[in-house]
Amino acid sequence: MTEFIEQIVFSFIASVSFGIILNGPRRGIVFGGIAGTLGWMSF
Repeated sequence: MTEFIEQIVFSFIASVSFGIILNGPRRGIVFGGIAGTLGWMSF
């Protein structure tokens, strides 16, 4: 179970970091992180 939570947290951080690096809109960065997390969970 801890591995699953760890993967969720790191996928959120990775998605948010990607949005920051590419200068995404500030309002969309958290939503992009959530979308990246959901995408990783479905994978």
